[in-house]
Amino acid sequence: MMVRASARAREIAIRTAIGASHNQIVRQLLTESLVLAAAGGILGVLAGSLCLRAMISLMPDDLPRWVSLQFDARFAIFAVAITGAAAVLFGLVPSVQASGFDMRGCL
Repeated sequence: MMVRASARAREIAIRTAIGASHNQIVRQLLTESLVLAAAGGILGVLAGSLCLRAMISLMPDDLPRWVSLQFDARFAIFAVAITGAAAVLFGLVPSVQASGFDMRGCL
């Protein structure tokens, strides 16, 4: 995300030059990060669900009763929380950094 933000320095400088505020730039970059993280989180949960089904089908039948694998709401809530935290953490720092540079040098 930091590399993407630094590569987009010219675009951000143009947006600032035509009147975008610091908050609008941060909001745009953070929104892009959240959308990207949401797509990754959804794909990760789907892949986890498919892999869980494959693991269950490969497990032997004589396992102890306390060993159970299941996809439940706790897992989904945890995945959403981790995805949201990662999106904010890895999206906010580059967006603040990208919007606080010298615009004249990029233009």
